[in-house]
Amino acid sequence: MWDAARLAWWGETLVGIALPERSGLGAWNAVLAVHPAHRRRGLASVLLAEVARSLQPGGVAFLNVAGSARDAAYLGVLRRLGASIEPDWIAWEREA
Repeated sequence: MWDAARLAWWGETLVGIALPERSGLGAWNAVLAVHPAHRRRGLASVLLAEVARSLQPGGVAFLNVAGSARDAAYLGVLRRLGASIEPDWIAWEREA
């Protein structure tokens, strides 16, 4: 799992991370974070694509990347990577 983690650096500053984790239900989840000052530059797309590619040789065919239905930028990343968006999957989200 840690071998599949991907980091993005700006000089010596960590600005992005994609970390896969195995859930108790046997699915793979991906934690994705990019520093606000470095967003909208394609980092999230690259990080998540690299994690997905690194897990494929092990037979992982499904990666849960849940997020907010109101996060248009994140949904765009997922669509560019060919993800199937399932809006009813959100388990909890505080109202704005």
